[in-house]
Amino acid sequence: MITAAEADVDSDGLEESELLGLTITQLRGLAADSGYELTKTKKADIIEEILAAASVDLTGDLDADDLALFTVEKILEIAEAREYTMTKTAEDGKAAVITEFLAIQNA
Repeated sequence: MITAAEADVDSDGLEESELLGLTITQLRGLAADSGYELTKTKKADIIEEILAAASVDLTGDLDADDLALFTVEKILEIAEAREYTMTKTAEDGKAAVITEFLAIQNA
C-alpha cells in the first residue's frame, strides 16, 4: 500500500494532482493508513474525501464534521494524543465516540 508520505512527494501536504495518478485501490490504502473514513466510491469523490481529511488541523479545536472524516480508531488516537480520558470505544459506535470527544474538548 502507498502511504501518505509516499503520495506526498513534495512534503507540502497532499495535492489533488498527486492523488490523480493513484488507482482507487491505492487511494483506499492511503485513506486506511491515514485513518480517513471513506464513504464514496468514485475516484474523484474519494480524492475529495482524502483532501478534506488531510486538511483538518488536528492541533486545533475539532467539530463533528471534522471528526466524521476519520475512522473511530483515528478519533480515539487523536483523543489519546490530547490526553483525553475516553470511556467510549469503537463498540459504542462512531457517534458516541464523537459526542464524548466533543464534550471533553469543549469542557
